[in-house]
Amino acid sequence: MKTEFDVVVLWWWVAGISAAISARREWKSVVIIERNSLLWGLATCWLIHWFEPLCDGRWKQIIYSQAEELLRLSIKYWYKTLDEKRLHWSRGRWRYATMFNPNLFALSLVKLLDNEWVKIFFESQISEINFKNSKITSVDIYTIEGKINIKWKVFIDATWSGYAWKMVWIPYKNGKNYLTYTTTSYKRWLQKPIFERTGASLYGTDHPKGVRMFNNASQDDVNDYLLIGQTLALKEYEKWVKKDLSILPCMVQLRKISMLKGGYILSNKDLCKRFDDSIWVVWVFDTPWYRYEIPVRCLFNKKIKNLFFAGRIISSYGDARETTRVIPVCILTWEVTWIMASLLIDKKEIILQQLHEKEISRWIKIHYK
Repeated sequence: MKTEFDVVVLWWWVAGISAAISARREWKSVVIIERNSLLWGLATCWLIHWFEPLCDGRWKQIIYSQAEELLRLSIKYWYKTLDEKRLHWSRGRWRYATMFNPNLFALSLVKLLDNEWVKIFFESQISEINFKNSKITSVDIYTIEGKINIKWKVFIDATWSGYAWKMVWIPYKNGKNYLTYTTTSYKRWLQKPIFERTGASLYGTDHPKGVRMFNNASQDDVNDYLLIGQTLALKEYEKWVKKDLSILPCMVQLRKISMLKGGYILSNKDLCKRFDDSIWVVWVFDTPWYRYEIPVRCLFNKKIKNLFFAGRIISSYGDARETTRVIPVCILTWEVTWIMASLLIDKKEIILQQLHEKEISRWIKIHYK
Protein backbone atom coordinates (compact mmCIF):
# COMPACT_ATOMS: atom_id res chain seq x y z
CA MET A 1 0.00 0.00 0.00
CA LYS A 2 1.34 3.42 -1.00
CA THR A 3 2.00 5.63 2.05
CA GLU A 4 3.94 8.58 0.62
CA PHE A 5 2.18 11.38 -1.27
CA ASP A 6 2.75 14.92 -2.50
CA VAL A 7 -0.49 16.16 -0.93
CA VAL A 8 -2.70 14.86 1.87
CA VAL A 9 -6.26 16.16 2.25
CA LEU A 10 -7.80 15.53 5.65
CA TRP A 11 -11.52 14.70 5.50
CA TRP A 12 -13.09 15.38 2.18
CA TRP A 13 -16.00 17.66 1.49
CA VAL A 14 -17.09 19.30 -1.74
CA ALA A 15 -14.42 22.02 -1.60
CA GLY A 16 -11.67 19.47 -1.07
CA ILE A 17 -12.32 17.98 -4.48
CA SER A 18 -10.92 21.16 -5.98
CA ALA A 19 -7.50 20.69 -4.41
CA ALA A 20 -7.46 16.96 -5.12
CA ILE A 21 -8.27 17.16 -8.82
CA SER A 22 -6.02 20.21 -9.27
CA ALA A 23 -3.12 18.25 -7.84
CA ARG A 24 -3.83 15.19 -9.99
CA ARG A 25 -4.11 17.30 -13.14
CA GLU A 26 -0.60 18.53 -12.42
CA TRP A 27 0.56 14.93 -11.95
CA LYS A 28 0.92 15.15 -8.18
CA SER A 29 0.08 12.18 -5.96
CA VAL A 30 -2.90 12.82 -3.67
CA VAL A 31 -4.61 10.96 -0.85
CA ILE A 32 -7.86 11.89 0.87
CA ILE A 33 -8.30 10.63 4.40
CA GLU A 34 -12.05 10.14 4.79
CA ARG A 35 -13.50 9.04 8.10
CA ASN A 36 -16.82 7.84 6.64
CA SER A 37 -18.01 5.43 3.98
CA LEU A 38 -19.53 8.37 2.07
CA LEU A 39 -17.76 11.49 0.86
CA TRP A 40 -18.15 13.81 3.82
CA GLY A 41 -19.53 17.30 3.32
CA LEU A 42 -22.31 19.86 3.67
CA ALA A 43 -23.33 19.44 0.03
CA THR A 44 -23.52 15.65 0.32
CA CYS A 45 -23.86 14.15 3.81
CA TRP A 46 -25.52 17.28 5.21
CA LEU A 47 -28.02 17.32 2.32
CA ILE A 48 -27.48 20.98 1.44
CA HIS A 49 -29.18 21.33 -1.94
CA TRP A 50 -28.51 24.89 -3.14
CA PHE A 51 -25.29 25.70 -4.98
CA GLU A 52 -24.90 29.36 -4.05
CA PRO A 53 -24.38 32.03 -6.75
CA LEU A 54 -21.26 32.40 -8.86
CA CYS A 55 -22.35 35.95 -9.74
CA ASP A 56 -22.44 39.34 -8.03
CA GLY A 57 -26.24 39.72 -8.17
CA ARG A 58 -25.94 42.28 -10.96
CA TRP A 59 -25.81 39.89 -13.94
CA LYS A 60 -22.01 39.54 -13.75
CA GLN A 61 -20.33 36.20 -13.14
CA ILE A 62 -17.28 36.54 -10.88
CA ILE A 63 -16.49 32.94 -9.91
CA TYR A 64 -15.36 30.53 -12.65
CA SER A 65 -12.87 27.68 -12.79
CA GLN A 66 -13.53 24.62 -10.64
CA ALA A 67 -16.49 26.12 -8.82
CA GLU A 68 -18.30 26.31 -12.16
CA GLU A 69 -17.09 22.82 -13.11
CA LEU A 70 -18.50 21.34 -9.90
CA LEU A 71 -21.75 23.31 -10.16
CA ARG A 72 -22.31 21.70 -13.56
CA LEU A 73 -21.41 18.30 -12.14
CA SER A 74 -23.97 18.71 -9.33
CA ILE A 75 -26.81 18.86 -11.88
CA LYS A 76 -25.43 16.40 -14.45
CA TYR A 77 -27.89 13.59 -13.72
CA TRP A 78 -31.07 14.87 -12.15
CA TYR A 79 -32.75 17.94 -10.67
CA LYS A 80 -31.65 21.46 -11.48
CA THR A 81 -33.14 24.95 -11.50
CA LEU A 82 -30.82 26.55 -14.04
CA ASP A 83 -32.53 27.61 -17.24
CA GLU A 84 -30.97 28.04 -20.67
CA LYS A 85 -29.39 31.27 -19.51
CA ARG A 86 -27.70 29.43 -16.64
CA LEU A 87 -29.72 31.42 -14.12
CA HIS A 88 -31.86 30.63 -11.09
CA TRP A 89 -34.56 32.87 -9.59
CA SER A 90 -33.65 33.61 -5.96
CA ARG A 91 -34.73 36.32 -3.54
CA GLY A 92 -36.28 38.53 -6.19
CA ARG A 93 -33.55 38.40 -8.81
CA TRP A 94 -31.83 36.08 -11.28
CA ARG A 95 -28.64 34.48 -9.99
CA TYR A 96 -26.08 32.07 -11.42
CA ALA A 97 -27.02 29.37 -8.90
CA THR A 98 -28.96 26.11 -8.86
CA MET A 99 -30.72 23.55 -6.72
CA PHE A 100 -29.34 20.00 -6.94
CA ASN A 101 -29.70 16.51 -5.52
CA PRO A 102 -26.94 16.00 -2.89
CA ASN A 103 -27.01 12.20 -3.09
CA LEU A 104 -26.49 12.09 -6.85
CA PHE A 105 -23.87 14.81 -6.48
CA ALA A 106 -21.96 12.62 -3.98
CA LEU A 107 -21.99 9.68 -6.42
CA SER A 108 -20.87 11.99 -9.25
CA LEU A 109 -17.95 13.19 -7.16
CA VAL A 110 -16.86 9.63 -6.39
CA LYS A 111 -16.80 8.94 -10.12
CA LEU A 112 -14.80 12.12 -10.77
CA LEU A 113 -12.21 11.24 -8.12
CA ASP A 114 -11.89 7.73 -9.50
CA ASN A 115 -11.43 9.03 -13.04
CA GLU A 116 -8.70 11.40 -11.79
CA TRP A 117 -6.95 8.56 -9.94
CA VAL A 118 -7.27 10.22 -6.53
CA LYS A 119 -6.54 7.79 -3.69
CA ILE A 120 -9.14 7.68 -0.90
CA PHE A 121 -8.76 5.99 2.48
CA PHE A 122 -12.38 5.46 3.51
CA GLU A 123 -13.35 4.90 7.16
CA SER A 124 -9.96 6.16 8.36
CA GLN A 125 -9.28 8.37 11.35
CA ILE A 126 -6.21 10.44 12.21
CA SER A 127 -4.70 9.49 15.54
CA GLU A 128 -1.59 11.67 15.63
CA ILE A 129 0.16 14.37 13.64
CA ASN A 130 3.95 14.41 13.76
CA PHE A 131 5.85 17.63 13.18
CA LYS A 132 9.43 18.86 13.48
CA ASN A 133 11.17 22.18 12.83
CA SER A 134 7.86 23.96 12.05
CA LYS A 135 6.86 21.36 9.44
CA ILE A 136 4.51 18.41 9.60
CA THR A 137 6.44 15.27 8.70
CA SER A 138 3.76 12.57 8.76
CA VAL A 139 0.40 11.53 10.13
CA ASP A 140 -0.70 8.33 11.83
CA ILE A 141 -4.13 7.07 10.80
CA TYR A 142 -6.25 4.12 11.88
CA THR A 143 -7.74 2.05 9.07
CA ILE A 144 -9.43 -1.34 8.89
CA GLU A 145 -5.90 -2.79 8.66
CA GLY A 146 -4.75 -1.00 11.79
CA LYS A 147 -2.34 1.90 12.23
CA ILE A 148 -0.64 3.36 9.12
CA ASN A 149 1.90 6.18 8.86
CA ILE A 150 1.36 8.57 5.93
CA LYS A 151 4.10 10.94 4.71
CA TRP A 152 3.69 13.93 2.39
CA LYS A 153 5.11 17.26 1.28
CA VAL A 154 2.05 19.48 1.89
CA PHE A 155 -0.95 18.94 4.16
CA ILE A 156 -4.36 20.62 3.73
CA ASP A 157 -6.91 20.60 6.54
CA ALA A 158 -10.50 20.42 5.25
CA THR A 159 -12.17 19.45 8.48
CA TRP A 160 -15.18 21.31 9.80
CA SER A 161 -13.45 21.70 13.19
CA GLY A 162 -9.86 22.49 12.22
CA TYR A 163 -8.88 19.07 13.54
CA ALA A 164 -5.28 19.01 12.30
CA TRP A 165 -4.55 22.58 13.33
CA LYS A 166 -5.75 21.98 16.86
CA MET A 167 -3.39 19.02 17.14
CA VAL A 168 -0.44 21.34 16.41
CA TRP A 169 -1.81 24.01 18.77
CA ILE A 170 -2.88 26.73 16.33
CA PRO A 171 -5.23 29.30 17.99
CA TYR A 172 -8.89 29.08 16.99
CA LYS A 173 -12.32 30.50 17.81
CA ASN A 174 -15.65 28.63 17.69
CA GLY A 175 -18.88 29.98 16.23
CA LYS A 176 -22.47 29.93 17.53
CA ASN A 177 -24.89 27.48 15.92
CA TYR A 178 -28.66 27.18 15.88
CA LEU A 179 -30.18 23.71 15.76
CA THR A 180 -31.16 22.66 12.24
CA TYR A 181 -31.88 19.10 11.17
CA THR A 182 -32.34 18.83 7.40
CA THR A 183 -33.92 15.80 5.73
CA THR A 184 -34.86 14.88 2.17
CA SER A 185 -37.89 13.04 0.82
CA TYR A 186 -37.06 11.32 -2.45
CA LYS A 187 -40.09 11.01 -4.75
CA ARG A 188 -38.88 10.51 -8.28
CA TRP A 189 -42.36 10.65 -9.79
CA LEU A 190 -42.59 14.26 -8.58
CA GLN A 191 -39.40 15.00 -10.55
CA LYS A 192 -37.76 16.68 -7.59
CA PRO A 193 -36.57 15.97 -4.05
CA ILE A 194 -38.50 17.51 -1.17
CA PHE A 195 -36.13 19.21 1.25
CA GLU A 196 -37.42 19.80 4.77
CA ARG A 197 -35.87 21.05 7.97
CA THR A 198 -36.55 20.66 11.64
CA GLY A 199 -35.53 23.64 13.74
CA ALA A 200 -33.84 26.86 12.70
CA SER A 201 -33.46 28.43 9.29
CA LEU A 202 -30.19 29.84 8.01
CA TYR A 203 -30.93 33.06 9.88
CA GLY A 204 -31.99 31.45 13.18
CA THR A 205 -35.76 31.70 12.88
CA ASP A 206 -37.68 28.71 14.31
CA HIS A 207 -34.85 27.70 16.63
CA PRO A 208 -36.57 25.18 18.98
CA LYS A 209 -37.73 26.70 22.26
CA GLY A 210 -35.71 25.64 25.26
CA VAL A 211 -32.83 24.33 23.13
CA ARG A 212 -29.46 25.92 23.76
CA MET A 213 -27.07 27.29 21.16
CA PHE A 214 -24.12 25.10 20.18
CA ASN A 215 -20.85 26.96 20.58
CA ASN A 216 -18.16 24.29 20.75
CA ALA A 217 -16.80 21.52 18.56
CA SER A 218 -16.98 19.17 21.54
CA GLN A 219 -18.22 15.60 21.70
CA ASP A 220 -21.05 16.68 24.01
CA ASP A 221 -22.20 19.29 21.49
CA VAL A 222 -22.19 16.77 18.65
CA ASN A 223 -24.06 14.22 20.76
CA ASP A 224 -26.74 16.69 21.92
CA TYR A 225 -27.18 18.27 18.49
CA LEU A 226 -27.82 14.93 16.79
CA LEU A 227 -29.94 13.51 19.59
CA ILE A 228 -32.22 16.57 19.81
CA GLY A 229 -32.46 16.98 16.03
CA GLN A 230 -33.35 13.36 15.38
CA THR A 231 -35.86 13.27 18.25
CA LEU A 232 -37.63 16.43 17.02
CA ALA A 233 -37.69 15.13 13.43
CA LEU A 234 -39.41 11.93 14.58
CA LYS A 235 -41.99 13.94 16.57
CA GLU A 236 -42.80 15.98 13.46
CA TYR A 237 -43.25 12.77 11.48
CA GLU A 238 -45.57 11.38 14.18
CA LYS A 239 -47.67 14.56 14.04
CA TRP A 240 -47.73 14.56 10.21
CA VAL A 241 -45.75 17.79 10.05
CA LYS A 242 -43.41 15.74 7.85
CA LYS A 243 -45.10 13.47 5.31
CA ASP A 244 -42.09 11.33 4.56
CA LEU A 245 -38.45 10.79 5.57
CA SER A 246 -36.53 9.08 2.81
CA ILE A 247 -32.99 10.34 3.42
CA LEU A 248 -31.38 11.43 6.69
CA PRO A 249 -28.14 13.39 7.08
CA CYS A 250 -25.11 11.39 8.14
CA MET A 251 -23.13 14.25 9.69
CA VAL A 252 -23.82 16.86 12.33
CA GLN A 253 -25.26 19.97 10.65
CA LEU A 254 -23.24 22.67 12.37
CA ARG A 255 -22.71 25.65 10.07
CA LYS A 256 -20.00 27.43 12.03
CA ILE A 257 -17.48 25.48 14.09
CA SER A 258 -13.86 26.54 14.28
CA MET A 259 -12.27 29.61 12.76
CA LEU A 260 -8.49 29.18 12.76
CA LYS A 261 -6.27 32.17 13.41
CA GLY A 262 -4.12 32.99 10.40
CA GLY A 263 -1.91 35.95 9.66
CA TYR A 264 -5.06 38.07 9.20
CA ILE A 265 -8.65 37.69 10.43
CA LEU A 266 -11.18 38.88 7.86
CA SER A 267 -14.14 40.66 9.49
CA ASN A 268 -17.09 42.99 8.80
CA LYS A 269 -14.82 46.05 8.68
CA ASP A 270 -13.18 44.62 5.54
CA LEU A 271 -16.38 44.83 3.47
CA CYS A 272 -15.47 46.16 -0.03
CA LYS A 273 -11.87 46.71 1.14
CA ARG A 274 -9.01 46.16 -1.31
CA PHE A 275 -5.95 44.15 -0.24
CA ASP A 276 -2.60 44.17 -2.04
CA ASP A 277 -2.18 40.50 -1.13
CA SER A 278 -5.73 39.54 -2.11
CA ILE A 279 -6.04 36.10 -3.66
CA TRP A 280 -9.68 36.31 -4.77
CA VAL A 281 -12.82 38.44 -4.53
CA VAL A 282 -16.27 37.09 -3.65
CA TRP A 283 -19.72 38.57 -3.13
CA VAL A 284 -21.96 38.09 -0.11
CA PHE A 285 -24.19 35.31 -1.44
CA ASP A 286 -27.51 36.71 -0.13
CA THR A 287 -26.74 40.45 -0.37
CA PRO A 288 -25.82 41.77 -3.83
CA TRP A 289 -23.47 44.79 -3.97
CA TYR A 290 -21.45 43.59 -0.96
CA ARG A 291 -18.08 41.90 -1.53
CA TYR A 292 -14.93 40.78 0.24
CA GLU A 293 -11.38 40.36 -0.97
CA ILE A 294 -9.54 37.54 0.79
CA PRO A 295 -5.87 38.16 1.69
CA VAL A 296 -3.52 35.21 1.40
CA ARG A 297 -2.74 35.52 5.13
CA CYS A 298 -6.18 34.05 5.94
CA LEU A 299 -5.10 30.59 4.73
CA PHE A 300 -2.13 29.75 6.92
CA ASN A 301 -0.32 30.35 10.19
CA LYS A 302 3.45 30.84 10.14
CA LYS A 303 3.87 28.38 12.99
CA ILE A 304 3.55 25.47 10.51
CA LYS A 305 5.14 26.01 7.10
CA ASN A 306 3.61 23.14 5.11
CA LEU A 307 0.05 23.12 6.47
CA PHE A 308 -2.79 25.15 4.95
CA PHE A 309 -6.43 25.54 5.90
CA ALA A 310 -9.28 25.87 3.44
CA GLY A 311 -13.06 25.84 3.32
CA ARG A 312 -15.13 27.19 6.17
CA ILE A 313 -12.33 27.12 8.76
CA ILE A 314 -10.26 29.91 7.18
CA SER A 315 -9.41 32.98 9.21
CA SER A 316 -12.65 34.98 9.03
CA TYR A 317 -15.19 36.26 11.53
CA GLY A 318 -18.73 37.66 11.73
CA ASP A 319 -20.56 38.39 8.47
CA ALA A 320 -17.33 37.82 6.57
CA ARG A 321 -17.38 34.26 7.83
CA GLU A 322 -20.91 33.78 6.52
CA THR A 323 -19.57 34.67 3.08
CA THR A 324 -16.48 32.47 3.14
CA ARG A 325 -18.21 29.27 4.33
CA VAL A 326 -20.60 28.68 1.39
CA ILE A 327 -20.01 26.06 -1.31
CA PRO A 328 -18.55 28.01 -4.28
CA VAL A 329 -16.33 30.16 -2.05
CA CYS A 330 -15.01 27.08 -0.27
CA ILE A 331 -14.26 25.44 -3.61
CA LEU A 332 -12.40 28.59 -4.62
CA THR A 333 -10.51 28.50 -1.32
CA TRP A 334 -9.39 24.97 -2.02
CA GLU A 335 -8.30 25.74 -5.54
CA VAL A 336 -6.18 28.68 -4.40
CA THR A 337 -4.81 26.65 -1.49
CA TRP A 338 -3.69 24.00 -3.94
CA ILE A 339 -1.92 26.63 -6.08
CA MET A 340 -0.08 27.72 -2.94
CA ALA A 341 0.77 24.11 -2.14
CA SER A 342 2.04 23.47 -5.68
CA LEU A 343 4.31 26.51 -5.48
CA LEU A 344 5.65 25.26 -2.17
CA ILE A 345 6.32 21.80 -3.64
CA ASP A 346 7.88 22.99 -6.94
CA LYS A 347 9.45 26.34 -5.99
CA LYS A 348 10.06 25.74 -2.25
CA GLU A 349 8.40 29.08 -1.50
CA ILE A 350 5.22 31.05 -2.21
CA ILE A 351 5.81 34.26 -4.19
CA LEU A 352 2.68 36.42 -4.44
CA GLN A 353 3.31 37.44 -8.07
CA GLN A 354 3.62 33.80 -9.15
CA LEU A 355 0.48 32.94 -7.18
CA HIS A 356 -1.45 35.71 -8.94
CA GLU A 357 -0.19 34.59 -12.35
CA LYS A 358 -1.42 31.05 -11.77
CA GLU A 359 -4.77 32.34 -10.51
CA ILE A 360 -5.29 34.59 -13.52
CA SER A 361 -4.59 31.64 -15.83
CA ARG A 362 -7.47 29.82 -14.09
CA TRP A 363 -9.88 32.77 -14.42
CA ILE A 364 -9.78 33.50 -10.68
CA LYS A 365 -10.60 37.16 -10.02
CA ILE A 366 -8.18 38.73 -7.55
CA HIS A 367 -9.82 42.18 -7.35
CA TYR A 368 -13.20 43.52 -8.41
CA LYS A 369 -13.10 45.99 -11.30
